[in-house]
Amino acid sequence: MYQFLPFVITIVAILVSDLLKGVIIGIIIGLLFILRSNFKTAVFIVHDKNSFLFRLRKDVSFMNKAIIKSKLEKVHEDSYVLIDTSRADYIDADVVETIEDYMLHAHLKNIRIELKTRAHSDQGFSKKFLDPEYKQPTAIRNFEKEIVAS
Repeated sequence: MYQFLPFVITIVAILVSDLLKGVIIGIIIGLLFILRSNFKTAVFIVHDKNSFLFRLRKDVSFMNKAIIKSKLEKVHEDSYVLIDTSRADYIDADVVETIEDYMLHAHLKNIRIELKTRAHSDQGFSKKFLDPEYKQPTAIRNFEKEIVAS
């Protein structure tokens, strides 16, 4: 039914107005439905007690940054977070930066984080975050520069 709705709206728009306006309205409505669909399916979040799974799928654009950031901030202390980016084709640099910043500060709330990426691609993440031996933050990002912590 959801996929049929843009077609119905286009037909109604053609009947109410003229052919050109109806087709343009149909194209706009179709694009809005596509954007809405991609926006909702890009981030999948599941939690059970103190375990959280953030799965990023398809194309994760800057529009998803606010959702990811707000959900990461809601993670309880003494929790475990798995961020799975292995199914993402594209991750915007703003989203990568948000996740990396969270990984740097998660230890303050005693949150353990695991980042799962594709084997052949770093997807924009810093090499130190991809290292399985990474335990504590060694640097703080500040305006695209790294300042080594003491």
